[in-house]
Amino acid sequence: MNKEKKVFIKDLIVLWLSLSALVCAALNLHVSLNMLGQKEEP
Repeated sequence: MNKEKKVFIKDLIVLWLSLSALVCAALNLHVSLNMLGQKEEP
C-alpha cells in the first residue's frame, strides 16, 4: 500500500469514529429527554 492510501484509510477511520461518537451523543440526549418528559407526566 502506498502512503496516500494509508493516510486516506486513517482519515476514514477518524471520520467514522467521530461520526459514531456524534450518533451516540445524539441518542443519549434523545433518551435523556424522553426520560425527563416521562417523569414530568403524571
